[in-house]
Amino acid sequence: MLNKLGSFITRNRWWVIAVWVVIAIVITAFSPKLSSVTSSDQTSFLPSKYESVQAQKIGDKAFPQSKNDVEILLVKRTDGGKLTSADQQAIQTLADKLQAAKVQKVVTVRTSDQAVSKDGTAQMVQITVKGQATGGKADVDFAKAVRNKTKQLVAGTSLSTGLTGNIALNGDSNSSFDKATKIVTMATFLLVIILPGIIFRSPVAAFAPVLAVSIVFSLAQSLIALVAQTFNFKIDNSLSILYTVVLFGIGTDYILFLLFRYREKLRTGDRGREVVAFALSRAGEAILSAALVVAAAFAALGVSDFGIFKNLAPGLVICVLTMLAAVLTLIPAIIAIIGPKIFWPSKAWQTPPKGRFFKRLGGLVGKHPAEVAIASLVLLVALAAGYPQLKTNYDFVSQQPQDTESAKTYTQVSKLFSAGAISPTEVFVSSSTPLTQAQVDAVGQKNVIDVSYVQVPDDQVKTFTDRWDGLLGR
Repeated sequence: MLNKLGSFITRNRWWVIAVWVVIAIVITAFSPKLSSVTSSDQTSFLPSKYESVQAQKIGDKAFPQSKNDVEILLVKRTDGGKLTSADQQAIQTLADKLQAAKVQKVVTVRTSDQAVSKDGTAQMVQITVKGQATGGKADVDFAKAVRNKTKQLVAGTSLSTGLTGNIALNGDSNSSFDKATKIVTMATFLLVIILPGIIFRSPVAAFAPVLAVSIVFSLAQSLIALVAQTFNFKIDNSLSILYTVVLFGIGTDYILFLLFRYREKLRTGDRGREVVAFALSRAGEAILSAALVVAAAFAALGVSDFGIFKNLAPGLVICVLTMLAAVLTLIPAIIAIIGPKIFWPSKAWQTPPKGRFFKRLGGLVGKHPAEVAIASLVLLVALAAGYPQLKTNYDFVSQQPQDTESAKTYTQVSKLFSAGAISPTEVFVSSSTPLTQAQVDAVGQKNVIDVSYVQVPDDQVKTFTDRWDGLLGR
């Protein structure tokens, strides 16, 4: 089958390339941007069976105004000293001016004497923002606008500011992901060029596959966004880094498989485009089986409960299958057009292989298989020795670069006030009859938490969990 496929591709090589280019252009043009289906909202990735998700749905329904977000502007003296009464007055003026500036999405800006830390060195300014963090460019733009404005307002004073909160954290996270993606893409791109170039000692062998992989990269990105939009699911920001590594990584591997077989056949003296068909028939089986195994492994992520992992599965599977299709069709068509010149200026494809090192290594393994196996096992066990100490962490803040303003400010607020000052835990108590202040206070006393009481019509909240009903004695 692969031999027939190779013969068809070599005969219609220009048409194959044209079809790939047209498909890539059309799908890219009519697909949404990947950023429009990415999200850093952790609750959007959790299964609905969890209490926190159910509670959030109740809160969204009963308190629609709570959909607004609250950002924290931490104000301190530049010398680190305690705030004076004049400083506090200046901070109140800062809040008033920031409110009057009407920064986009800002609803209210408030502070008070009660917002001063216990040691008197910092004061919080609460900025109520319309809407929640999106994890996209809007978060980056908002954080930048607020920071620029506050820095203008405190310029020339003894005060310094730091912005944190869900939107600021997501904005900085988005910027970090963008930087990481650019670094990973550049590093991977260089490796894809360097490795084939070194192996075949040819710039053509280095750059020709890159062109094909770049087309696949753009196409896969659009396909992922299209699938996510069609089936209405969000994907995590980390996918952009993962699919870059996956595409260029497996793409380079599979292309090397094909080029090795192509060079092997050329060394026998055969020429012509049928050599490409032979290479595809020989390397294609290994490429096909390897790609399907990798795709199946990624597909297994789809059965996980955690939405981030589950939603990674379709994107990674699309990457693998798209690259598989390209290596079995597009790459052979390109090789068929270039021919043996793909190895230019090297002449190694015309001479028998030497491979002295690997020949000796193979001889060693053949003569002493047991010893080599034991030595390999010992090495692997030694490399895995640290695994018992591995501790996974899904703390959103700790996963960010700690040199960002939002992360630094978050740490300061947590120390000076509490972590709950930025992201308070909300507990929603529901009842079939109107609640009283005493009943709500009882919940707080039994759980050692501070409770804010808000009367809600009973028809707005119908159900909740047995846990809270039990605490209320019902």
